[in-house]
Amino acid sequence: MTDLAGAALGFFLTVSILSYLIGDNLLFRVAVHLLIGVSAGYIAAVAWNSVVWPEFLGRLVSLSGWLDPGVLFLLLLTVLLIGRSTPRLSILGGIPMAFLVGLGAAVVVGGALTGTLVPQLAASAASLAPFQSSPGPAPAFDPWTSLDRIIILVGAVSTLAYFHFGASRRAGQPPQRPAWVRPWAWVGEIFLSITFGVLYAGALAATLTALIERLLYLKDVLLRFLS
Repeated sequence: MTDLAGAALGFFLTVSILSYLIGDNLLFRVAVHLLIGVSAGYIAAVAWNSVVWPEFLGRLVSLSGWLDPGVLFLLLLTVLLIGRSTPRLSILGGIPMAFLVGLGAAVVVGGALTGTLVPQLAASAASLAPFQSSPGPAPAFDPWTSLDRIIILVGAVSTLAYFHFGASRRAGQPPQRPAWVRPWAWVGEIFLSITFGVLYAGALAATLTALIERLLYLKDVLLRFLS
């Protein structure tokens, strides 16, 4: 009985989402509201069980928590954040908001540097050796591997050059990149266009795969109800 009810609910939600193909309607809005509500409830439950209670409120139950400067700092930020609920004290709520935004930006930038940019640069630099290790006494030269590595290097450098933000302004003219950056930026634009095309094709393929899976699911549910 539980499986049947779950299949019926999944059938209803799938049809509700697919009904957007004929335009915005009540069924689609109900499904979207359910998705947002369930997602918000799940995130709130995870935040409470993983962060708020074990790292903050749960530690205030004991005396040692009140003696911890980190917990007291979090308590102060929480009290200041509550001030945003009233216009008179809303300026105090800007302090914890600025702290959260700054901390989040630092985490994102630090993660991008240490987890993506620096390892990618190190891997690109290490892969530029034109010789490959071979079972023989001397390393072998592989021209196709060297060509691949050169393409990777040119793509990485030109893509970084495309995002060069040191363009100079002149009176009556749009901002211009330095002369030595322009050809690299043009090549980087080509690499970015190819990358976005591949990503779009992958997203489209994933969307079509999900659509086919949902259609097969609807067929299976209908056969279960009709059999």
